[in-house]
Amino acid sequence: DLIRAKAAQAGPSISATTALDIGLSVDRPDVTLQNAPWQMRASSTLPGHVDISVAYYQGFDDLPYLNILDIASVTPGSIVGSGVTRFPFFSAVALETAAAPEWAGGLTFWLEGSYIDPQPTSLFVTSPLGDQVARDPGAPFYRASGGLDYRANDTWGVLLEIFRGFLDEFGDEQVSDYLFAGVEAAMLRELLRFRLAGGLSLEDQSWLATPQIGYAPADNFELILGAYALGGDDDTKFAGPLAGPSTAYLKGRVWF
Repeated sequence: DLIRAKAAQAGPSISATTALDIGLSVDRPDVTLQNAPWQMRASSTLPGHVDISVAYYQGFDDLPYLNILDIASVTPGSIVGSGVTRFPFFSAVALETAAAPEWAGGLTFWLEGSYIDPQPTSLFVTSPLGDQVARDPGAPFYRASGGLDYRANDTWGVLLEIFRGFLDEFGDEQVSDYLFAGVEAAMLRELLRFRLAGGLSLEDQSWLATPQIGYAPADNFELILGAYALGGDDDTKFAGPLAGPSTAYLKGRVWF
């Protein structure tokens, strides 16, 4: 969408269906001591079975951003060009706490939050109509999550979580709010295990569901039949082109 928006300034009739022929390359950070990610953490256990930790992190994000876009030609049917992506640098402070008080009878509560301060980034665009520069000042933003889970003798459990900021969302204008829930139950002396988890975007009401049936005939082997089901309107979080299709799968797990 960003590329189409920039190309629309240099050519006619650009829409969401205009084909992109953009050769992207990745400019990775130099392997130097200055660019090495690092983290420091302090943690403690408080009275009442409460764990708490504070951490500071500095490094590059895993998802690159578009830094250079060279639009060679624009027609109503296609956009041709090249681009360079780089990884954004940021620092973050995180607070995590979890509690399993005796009065809760097997319930565990947790709360996590992080304050993220990204460095400014720029997008340099060249096109037949001239050059442009779009700058992002790198406004700080936050991610947060909280929830609870309950497990009973490894035979069944439930999970409920609400959080702000998905893994692929970076920047105050991108982070959204989500609700996730899951349940797991074992039957026939844990020979069969049923799992169902689902999530809902509170911004656009798109959703995902991940049902699974696990069969464990041995202590170190499990055969899993499952699916990723996605739904919602077009161009939403879990139903847009980047989310991919709904999928069914069969896989095995072996551990030692």
